Amino acid sequence: MEVDEAASLPLSEVVGLASRLSRGEVKFYAPSFIHYEVEGFKNTPHAFPAISVTGQQCSLLCDHCYAVILRSMRPATSPEALLRECMEVWRRGGLGVLVSGGSDRAGRVPLRGFLEAIYRVKRELGLKVVVHTGLVEEDVAEGLARAEVDAALLDVVGSRDTIRSVLHLDVGPEAFDRSLESLERHGVPIV
Repeated sequence: MEVDEAASLPLSEVVGLASRLSRGEVKFYAPSFIHYEVEGFKNTPHAFPAISVTGQQCSLLCDHCYAVILRSMRPATSPEALLRECMEVWRRGGLGVLVSGGSDRAGRVPLRGFLEAIYRVKRELGLKVVVHTGLVEEDVAEGLARAEVDAALLDVVGSRDTIRSVLHLDVGPEAFDRSLESLERHGVPIV
């Protein structure tokens, strides 16, 4: 079945198809910066908000975003601020958070200093935590595994030209392969 054919199916059939194709569980996360209201699902602004560990800052300013998406995220530029934001989500009955942010010049979201806070959010608040990582170094993958994040989101680009001209990175597709391998090696669920 082609993707555009699946798009015309009722949501329940798409979920069933995805589950069969994956041979396992399919999880859907709907960050709250976009309102969703479809058959069987409706989100609220506090259900699963996106939080940026860099505020509105991004060093890459990729052509497809130019840091605009960061404006819709709650800023939390310190581990303490991240804990406060997550406490507010928990207090309002939210389900979880997307931890994201702008990339540094090497294509990484600077998560290293937030790993302990993410660990605490999972242990103390019991929230789902999905992390948009950018390119991942081994110690960050290990820290995400230790924190037991629910998923790591990684935009994978397979064209060297696109990586350079759109993402403004001086790396090749193998950098994305290494990131995927690090996450997989540490057992971090990958999206």
